[in-house]
Amino acid sequence: MYFTHSNLVRFMIEVIDLDGLTTKTWSSSTHPENRLPYVIDPACGSGSFLLNAMPIITNAIKSRKEELVCDFESIQFYNARMSDDVPNYWAENFIYGFDPKFIMAITAKVNMVLHGDGSAHIFKYDAFSDFSKYRDTKLRPIGDKLRSINRERYDKDMCETFDVVLSNPPFGVTLSSETSRRLKYNFVLSESTSSEALFIERCFQLLKPNGRLGLVLPESVFNAVDNMQVRLFLYRMFKIKTIVSLPRNVFIDTPTLTSLLFAQKKTSQEIEAWDREWQKHIDYANKAIKAGKVCVSSEKKKNYTSAQEVEKAVVNAIGEVLHEDEWVIKKGKNSEVISVRMRADVNTVDDAVSYYNDLLKSASVDKFVFRYAFDKTSQVYDQEFDLFAVDEVGYKLSKRKEKGRPNQLCEFIGNNTKKKICNLHLCDEPYSVIYNTEQTTTVLDIVKKEVRWDQ
Repeated sequence: MYFTHSNLVRFMIEVIDLDGLTTKTWSSSTHPENRLPYVIDPACGSGSFLLNAMPIITNAIKSRKEELVCDFESIQFYNARMSDDVPNYWAENFIYGFDPKFIMAITAKVNMVLHGDGSAHIFKYDAFSDFSKYRDTKLRPIGDKLRSINRERYDKDMCETFDVVLSNPPFGVTLSSETSRRLKYNFVLSESTSSEALFIERCFQLLKPNGRLGLVLPESVFNAVDNMQVRLFLYRMFKIKTIVSLPRNVFIDTPTLTSLLFAQKKTSQEIEAWDREWQKHIDYANKAIKAGKVCVSSEKKKNYTSAQEVEKAVVNAIGEVLHEDEWVIKKGKNSEVISVRMRADVNTVDDAVSYYNDLLKSASVDKFVFRYAFDKTSQVYDQEFDLFAVDEVGYKLSKRKEKGRPNQLCEFIGNNTKKKICNLHLCDEPYSVIYNTEQTTTVLDIVKKEVRWDQ
């Protein structure tokens, strides 16, 4: 278990603009059940994200009381759930957390009680279970008529209750045999996919359309070949707002490089538009590959007088999908690299036909089909976002003690001393998060200036 440092937790809460979301949710509320944003951490551990989110939501309303608490229903809710006597009492209905370990679920419950009793919906749950196994009504599968996406487009159960997911999910964990058996029924990313990838899909299932996501993830999600399907899922289902690459050793005793992902779930219209564009280019690419296979069919073979004619026909057919300088790996006992341009030792028509059949039947061709479709689709639905790489996050962990360091993520200021605080674990006074969109020096400065969350 790797607990998330308070510096990272508070930075992530600021990036998703929980304060602004709270005031907008309150202002547009039509019922006590949607008065505040629903927040969940499906891998809550001791509850760090939830504990830090709770006072942000409370203060967002209390600091704007005269502006926001001005009609009968809002006054009634405020007096019952946010008065000075019980300022965080609202949290029992709007804050949720899971952890599969009993000791951590109990620890989170106790922490939430000590900070204002938002413990009612802290559960000892496996985040990868069927929704039907969760007892709480807010966690049950949403009905087909109420889903934002029909089952023809996405056939797995969804909950779509939550406005915000903030979490540091488990990396590369071995799931229980019972959970593993059910993955194919609950996740489209179930085949040979890491636990963190499944967690991304579960977050998609939990979030409302336009719901906000903040996750700590291993770098491999963003750059490993094996995680290509995960990245395609992210682009299809989310609008990526920004990614922050962290230095090593932000978590003790692990060399894993991590990044912070901030994204927003697309609406059904946005997903449908992406799917239509994607399918158009997938169909075109598959048609090109099929045309290449026709070129080396037994019927076409008799029309060629040289290996070079075979090569020209195939390259012309597949050239937009597989470029001339590219290659695939033929797997099996006699594995080999097969390039789009023939090797010099391929001299006869028979050899050329056999050569290109091996190339076009390779499973690796699918990756080029996906690449072509992604390249074309992303030109239409371009997702631009800032990518940050920081060297300092305000602390350095070691086995002996925790040291303060400069902080490139954001700036903390003590409310009493007015001094800069690097490490919140070494802070013994109330503090505020400061950002400056005019003179940007931290990541948060730039994010606050450039990132816009849809409502």
